Amino acid sequence: MKYILLLAVFFFSLNINASFFPNKKEYENVVKKNFEHEEQKISYFIYYPNPKKNIKKEIYIIFHGETSKAEDFLNKTGLYTNIKNENAAFIAFNSSASDWYSHTRKNIKDKDFIIKLLDRIEKVGFKKFNIIGYSSGGSFVNELICEGSIPSKMNNILTVNSSGQKEWIEDCKMPNHLNYYSILSDKDDYYTYDGTLNKNNKYKMPDDDFINMNEYFNLFRIKMNCSEENVNTSIEKDISDNSYIEHNVYRCSNKNMNNIELFKGVGMGHNFPNVIDYSLEDFRGNTNFDIKIIDIFN
Repeated sequence: MKYILLLAVFFFSLNINASFFPNKKEYENVVKKNFEHEEQKISYFIYYPNPKKNIKKEIYIIFHGETSKAEDFLNKTGLYTNIKNENAAFIAFNSSASDWYSHTRKNIKDKDFIIKLLDRIEKVGFKKFNIIGYSSGGSFVNELICEGSIPSKMNNILTVNSSGQKEWIEDCKMPNHLNYYSILSDKDDYYTYDGTLNKNNKYKMPDDDFINMNEYFNLFRIKMNCSEENVNTSIEKDISDNSYIEHNVYRCSNKNMNNIELFKGVGMGHNFPNVIDYSLEDFRGNTNFDIKIIDIFN
């Protein structure tokens, strides 16, 4: 597939007064938006379908991982094509640094800008908001959840091979009516699933403050007021990927009206579902072809 930049025919100068969203002439085109926020250059890709076709009034909000920025992430994961085929909108943020946690000053300004823009997006008129975060991008989403920085309508959230810090959970302002889905690979060598697998020091590694993914997921589940009791099913539709999915749906309190599901990728590496091995730092090890990201939200 050709890169998004070939499709991004509309560009904007660094002017905070420019429109945050596409105008009517830009519908059905991928638009790259560039802004200057507190003297820092910030950019994102945004796509709006024709409103007449966007029957579901649905938007996906996307956060990339460590090294592949939004353009590569949209293409290599297939999210661009899949979301467009759903006649849904999307916005894919770029981190100003190499990722969401590698440069404190830049990361803080990114975060401030994104929080402000999420508040604007909530008011645009969409009926359904889906958030997808991969690796450190998913950890960034976890942080925003516990800070109470994600608008209440944006309650459908999927993180993939993501973790967090214990202090986030300890101080977590857990919302109600949250639908939280997590895909965790047991062969992930970035955060690691449960600490039994060594981190791969050939690549960039997370700070020591981040705990392993299974520990964070369970602390998050408890904070959501969901028990360890769950319904477990196995999903293996394609044996060529050398991995399969254990799907766990947990029992949650009716008081909070939360829902949490774990898709454990058994034999899956530090990767994203349906991504072919691109020999890139962000996507390494086995992928999984048994589940579709868009189907999780439907």
